[in-house]
Amino acid sequence: MQSRVESLPPRLVPDSFDYRLARAKLRAASGSASEQVTYFRNQLADRTVLRPREDVFGLAIALRRARDFAEAERELAAIRAGESAHPAFESLAAQLQADQGRTEAAIANLPGRAQDPPQVPRTRPRPRAGPARRGPPCRGHRDAR
Repeated sequence: MQSRVESLPPRLVPDSFDYRLARAKLRAASGSASEQVTYFRNQLADRTVLRPREDVFGLAIALRRARDFAEAERELAAIRAGESAHPAFESLAAQLQADQGRTEAAIANLPGRAQDPPQVPRTRPRPRAGPARRGPPCRGHRDAR
C-alpha cells in the first residue's frame, strides 16, 4: 500500500485568493517601504498582459507605507472597480482615506458597514437581586451564619 502512495505524483493545490492577499500584505509590510514599492513594481512590470490583483494590492500597501497616498489610491482604484472586488480592497481604501484625514469618507467605505445601523431602544438595566441562597451556608465564610 505504501509503495503505491509513494509512486503517485504529489497533488499541488493552488493557493486561495485570500492566502495570496495575505502573503502580499505580509510582503509589503516587511523591510523598508521603498524596497517593497520597487519589488512590487518589478513584479507587475514582468507581467505585462495580466496584472495579478494581489501584486497590485501589495503595491498599494507599500505605497501607503511610503506615504504616497495619491499613487496608492490610483493603484487600488484599478482593482476595486471590477465586479470581483474583495473586502480587503475596501478596507485599504478606507485606511488610505483615514490617513489623509478624510474620516467621513473612510467610515462610508468600510466593508460590511450597514448604511443605517439598527436603532436599539435604550432600556434601564434591571436591578440586581441579592444572591440567592440555597442550602446551608459555607463553613469557610465568616459572614455566613
